[in-house]
Amino acid sequence: MTLAFWSIAALLLAGALLFVLPPLLRPPARWPVDASPLMAYREQRAQFDAELARGVLTAPQHAQALQELQARVIAEVGEMPAAPALQPARRAPLASVLAVALLLPAGALALYGLVGKPAALDPVAQARPSADTPHTLSREQMEDMVERLAEKLQQSPGDADGWHMLARSYVAFGRLPEAAQAYDRASKLSPRDPNVLADYADTLAMLNGRSLEGRPGELVSAALKLDPAHPKALSLAGTAAFNRGDFAAALVTWRKLQAVLPPDSPQARSVANSIAQAQAAAAQPPSDAKRMPGRQAPGAAQ
Repeated sequence: MTLAFWSIAALLLAGALLFVLPPLLRPPARWPVDASPLMAYREQRAQFDAELARGVLTAPQHAQALQELQARVIAEVGEMPAAPALQPARRAPLASVLAVALLLPAGALALYGLVGKPAALDPVAQARPSADTPHTLSREQMEDMVERLAEKLQQSPGDADGWHMLARSYVAFGRLPEAAQAYDRASKLSPRDPNVLADYADTLAMLNGRSLEGRPGELVSAALKLDPAHPKALSLAGTAAFNRGDFAAALVTWRKLQAVLPPDSPQARSVANSIAQAQAAAAQPPSDAKRMPGRQAPGAAQ
């Protein structure tokens, strides 16, 4: 142990006390007991979506980041006990505050003595391989967390973000009928969320052999009314137009999509290929163009 180490430890303990003691001394207030980690999920996902739009993340990187984020949040949500929305706070007695002030440093030192690793201060010891290297979650563990999230939502059926995350998880595991049911719940709870509507449309299209006719097309139109520049909705709308032979509409829609994507991103290159295919189809005689196979929307959900 070095003097520098203990000095830093003392500063950290003092900082911890500054965070712990003031709330105990505050007057009574009311605060939410069950603050859902889904709010953090929404903010983090918005950041990932923005980075995808700017080209910072590729589509596979974006999908991987969302999958890892969902795994963390699903684990937290599945472990959260049910609790009332609000609970009155009570000021802690002075004796309790003093006990915390004394026991927190003592407890920290005792815990360090039991589970601490003084060798971590040794660069040579740090360089040696460790048996505690974390491992990635198995498919079975992920599926178990998804099931726990589904059980949690049965207790809190009004959680729109939870249903959206559950639906995306089902899609990742190829459980499309269950994903569609979860998207239906999410869309009813958040009818003005274009992300939910576009993802729901894509899932229904996958269930219907990649056809966007009918309900999927209605969802895409609703998403574009809410956000005319929504990338996924534009992608799906262009694909629907292309598949029904309306190549002019497909070109207009995909060019709108191209305008909102970073020029050098993989998504932009995919859209450029789609535009070239639509231009080639539009230049062919109608009989030949109708024989061209339909295509998957660029940027569609994995």
